[in-house]
Amino acid sequence: VLKTALSAANSQLENAKSHASKMEQRLSSQESASAQQINELQSKLIVANEEKASLEKQISEAAISEQKNMHAFEELKSSQSALQTEVSNLKMDLSVMHNIGKQLYISVSELNCALTKSEWSKSSAEDACS
Repeated sequence: VLKTALSAANSQLENAKSHASKMEQRLSSQESASAQQINELQSKLIVANEEKASLEKQISEAAISEQKNMHAFEELKSSQSALQTEVSNLKMDLSVMHNIGKQLYISVSELNCALTKSEWSKSSAEDACS
């Protein structure tokens, strides 16, 4: 009886060892798969961090560019205002010069008429000045 019980116990022990070995192999396989997944995720994380750094750099460069553009725009607005003032001044100068030109034309016409009167007879001068 003792021998039978010992044989049964040995058989159960062998079954338990076999089961433990299978479980150990399964656990080892799962650990290997998990380690591979961890490595893949770490690689993806490295790539994602590099992309994040690149995007942050692009955002920073874009912000600097935007500041430069805003500064240039403000300078253009200032220049435009100065040019508008200059154009207004030139228009006034042109108007004054036009009026001076009119006065000169009238003065020259009057001088021509006076010269004509002094050189010619009164009747021909009146014809010239009319």
